[in-house]
Amino acid sequence: MKVKIGKFTVAEAQPMTIISGPCVIENEKMIMHTAETIKRLAEKFHFQFIFKSSYRKANRTSLDGFTGLAFEEALGVLEKVRRELDVPILTDVHSELEIPVVAQVVDVLQIPAFLCRQTDLLLAAGRSRRAVNIKKGVWHDLPFLLCEKAEFIIIFKKQTVENDLEVVKLKESIELIL
Repeated sequence: MKVKIGKFTVAEAQPMTIISGPCVIENEKMIMHTAETIKRLAEKFHFQFIFKSSYRKANRTSLDGFTGLAFEEALGVLEKVRRELDVPILTDVHSELEIPVVAQVVDVLQIPAFLCRQTDLLLAAGRSRRAVNIKKGVWHDLPFLLCEKAEFIIIFKKQTVENDLEVVKLKESIELIL
């Protein structure tokens, strides 16, 4: 299976792809410095790099915990990294209502582990036409997530009945691997 993200392809026969960056956007200067540093390392050691940082962290244990910058400001920082450094961007999404706006800025939508079974969120991510990374909650078994939730996303990316066979083939190949 191959996935095109930005200017490169993620696949077994391609260079290793590393998703890296700070948990949440605290400020533009820190994000730009981090992204520039990782990009230099990627060029030096010949790996593909997807910059990851969340515009908001919705799973804090304290109401006083930092959850991120304002939505528009944080997306602006991610857009600047993508534009100025020419690297693909990945960020968490927490609501299907945010996805159309976020998908205009990033290359990969990530579903946080604590939301990995939210069907409406997964369907909205699939409709975005962006790559989707579903983080697995520790309480879920891997075959369920790969077979059941991935099916929603694949069906929305391929709107014909014939392509449902590709979903079946994906399920079968996952079961063979596991």
